[in-house]
Amino acid sequence: MLNEKCEKLAEIFGFKEIGEGRRNNIRYSLDQIAQEHGYAGSITDYFSYRWYDSEKGLFANNGNIIGFMLEISPIVGVTDNLLEDLNRFFKDDMPENGFLQFMLVASHDINPVFDIWEKGKISKNPFLRKLAASRREFLEKLSVNFGSSNSLIARNFKIYLNFAKKLDWNNQNISDLSHFREGLIRRLSNLKLAPRSCDADDLIGLVREIIYMGRGKEKIYDKYNEVSDQILPPLTKIEFEEDHISCKGIKSSFFHITQLPQEFSLADMVSLLGSHKGDLGINARFMRLL
Repeated sequence: MLNEKCEKLAEIFGFKEIGEGRRNNIRYSLDQIAQEHGYAGSITDYFSYRWYDSEKGLFANNGNIIGFMLEISPIVGVTDNLLEDLNRFFKDDMPENGFLQFMLVASHDINPVFDIWEKGKISKNPFLRKLAASRREFLEKLSVNFGSSNSLIARNFKIYLNFAKKLDWNNQNISDLSHFREGLIRRLSNLKLAPRSCDADDLIGLVREIIYMGRGKEKIYDKYNEVSDQILPPLTKIEFEEDHISCKGIKSSFFHITQLPQEFSLADMVSLLGSHKGDLGINARFMRLL
């Protein structure tokens, strides 16, 4: 009953829905903390993410940058036909002055893999169920225990595809971008790469994983507050050092390429993960951008 009355009031005052005229509570709280304690600022001020349109699947960022994010299955071996098909699509159909980025993530969050595995189990044998639970517990600990993993860390490899372009938010521009997004999803589906459109909760979860090894996707996005202000839990402490940042006991370092090789491709990124013997494995969580 109370919700119905709130909806009625929103209609009376000319709002389309209850929260349309609501103050940005998270930003207001951060501003009050800064004012009271002379705080220099928040890491959220450095994030450019602002709003997410769930109907169109698009993000609106600072500087009139509009884009979208997809997750695709990791490529284990490629054919010349696949590479030719993708190259032709990006050459002929990708909008001009746009930026396309591939992100390979060796995620410590292996729960999605185990969730699929457990759904396929049909045995009700208590011994087998206990064995399966023990195996999951062992690998989950291995996925975050870098110190004693001996370079054999359980990981969930994921590839994110991000596209962004500077646009004015009008019907024609958004229509063209949405058309490209839909065409890209169809092309990736035909190539058996299982594309999945990512929403604001996916973005928040990914950034949390980068900063402090947050685990899993949560339903936390509030469309009445900016995306950047929702990435970190309130009062999260982050320390900036010369060569890394620290958050919740996790240290993260970032590197950039100083010299590019003569030839390289997304498929060649596999060789950067180390050999099958594990002697070149990276004893840490990591991600790479291309």
